[in-house]
Amino acid sequence: MPQTPQPPRGYQPGRGSSLGITPADIIKWDARAIGVVRGASRARAATALTLRELDGGYVSVSAPSALREELRLAGTRYLPSTVEDATRASLLRAPLKGVGLGVSALASAGTNLYDYGLGAHKNEGIGSQKFWVSTGVDFGMAVGTGLAAAGAVAGTLAIAAAVGLTAAAAVPVGAVIAATVGVGFVLSLVLDHFEAGRQLKDKVNNGLDAWKGIAENAKVISQALPGYINEVVMGPTNRNGGSGHRRRRGHR
Repeated sequence: MPQTPQPPRGYQPGRGSSLGITPADIIKWDARAIGVVRGASRARAATALTLRELDGGYVSVSAPSALREELRLAGTRYLPSTVEDATRASLLRAPLKGVGLGVSALASAGTNLYDYGLGAHKNEGIGSQKFWVSTGVDFGMAVGTGLAAAGAVAGTLAIAAAVGLTAAAAVPVGAVIAATVGVGFVLSLVLDHFEAGRQLKDKVNNGLDAWKGIAENAKVISQALPGYINEVVMGPTNRNGGSGHRRRRGHR
């Protein structure tokens, strides 16, 4: 009699293989890989930027049109501080536009569609409160991690320039972009290790559940309040008025 095939040791339904790898994990790591590859491509393209010192404390800017557009440096002659500001602004814009934003959105949606459709949270279901909270938190953390990494690198450059270690304009833009990608990658791993996303999702869900309770209590109170006012406040007045009216009729 043929035996029913058994799943591998350590396998848990909805949680992937015995190694604990699920499609959601694969999507997440694919998104990270795309971010790293895209960052490396941007860093390599940024090596085409050339700055040369000019008289009067200015620098000349030579770069391909695409890089000029990214940095928003259309001219050829700038103050070093202008180049520094443009570099920092470009770092902060990158997570909020184009491919970076699209990858964050698709990865957040993909991981949660699996988790709440076929994975560990399928009993909750796609479209549930927890699904939307999880998707929103994942997307917010993905974008926020990119912004935090960009802010950290930009802030480091600003501090280094302020204390006179180096001029931010002298740091190759490619190196700045590569550093931002590296910081973002490490930061995402740290957040995963400490389960920051899960903790934030739990807090948001608990907060929404509390508000539901408050709204339900408010509804009950609003329904009961007219009767309460009529009984406690208006009741004695109505009874006194009624008895006085009867006394007047009796006196007559």
